Amino acid sequence: MKTKLFSLLLVLVLVLSSACTASAASVWPTVNADKRIAFIADRTIPVYKNTALTVRGTVVPIANQSTAEIWAGDDCYVVKIVNDKTLLVDYPAGGRRKQGYVARKEVFPGVPSNALIAKACVDTFQCPYGGAWGYIDTNDKCYFVGKRNGSSYPYGFIYPISSGRQWKLGWVTEKAYNEVLYGTDVNKGFPSGLYLTQQGSTTCTLCSAAMMLRVRAYQSGNANWKSTTESAIRSNAWINGAGLRWSFSYAGMTVSHEDYYGISLSSLKSLLSRNPAGIVLYCGNLPHAVYVMYCSGDTVYAADTISGYSGKKIPLASTYLGSRYGSQASILANVTDIWYVR
Repeated sequence: MKTKLFSLLLVLVLVLSSACTASAASVWPTVNADKRIAFIADRTIPVYKNTALTVRGTVVPIANQSTAEIWAGDDCYVVKIVNDKTLLVDYPAGGRRKQGYVARKEVFPGVPSNALIAKACVDTFQCPYGGAWGYIDTNDKCYFVGKRNGSSYPYGFIYPISSGRQWKLGWVTEKAYNEVLYGTDVNKGFPSGLYLTQQGSTTCTLCSAAMMLRVRAYQSGNANWKSTTESAIRSNAWINGAGLRWSFSYAGMTVSHEDYYGISLSSLKSLLSRNPAGIVLYCGNLPHAVYVMYCSGDTVYAADTISGYSGKKIPLASTYLGSRYGSQASILANVTDIWYVR
């Protein structure tokens, strides 16, 4: 259960606590002069002479240009991962090729936390805005390197080409991203041992959040996902006498909250498509929360936290909420709060 927090002091506590985030170690593929990452620049990228990125490279002036830079559309290669902030790249310059240092964020929006095995074959694109580029094949060893918001192909993957002798940076749709991670069967993203039963009489939101974070850890390839429990996240996520925090971080994962005055089935489907680890759905007037996993057709599937309902995936209408509201549509009409993993 969660009581809405309106105190300015409590809001300040939430903001400060959410800043304490544990960062997962990055895991990059093997990259060197013989095994490079091919990419097409989607923006103008400044080039530097040093790894600290403080001294700009220079060129023979071309069209009033005096400092080195990569232009959008240039075919480039990452030849060395210097660290999580700096890359050594090979790029075209005046009819020849040069090497220089660039900021990692200009090429990869994020850093990979683990290698993953593609669960499906999907098309890739040269940049977040299009341009056919190739494909990730089923069983390819890939690395997810973040998301460029506001684009048609926002999800970036490093994946193998030339029988694994080289790498490519490709961009895919949201649908393709989910298929790479979980395959075409949505159930594959949810481990059979994810289910928990709430430990306190008012901790349905806390327990639901723990299940959501378990799934997110599992989907990210974290072998220790079962260590995420209600008690494990409590100090990060819970305020005694108030309930689940509006936002909090745990083990490198950040949870956010939104208020609702009911939600339509189509809006819920859209929300779940953007949050493959599921959401915590709360009806504050009852009050009770469940962990919503996904939709199959027009049926919403969830995991309840109350003994007698918990321990399995069931239709939302079959949860404790269904016993009180009578139907899936009535439950959705009474939703007041939702949490999700950013």
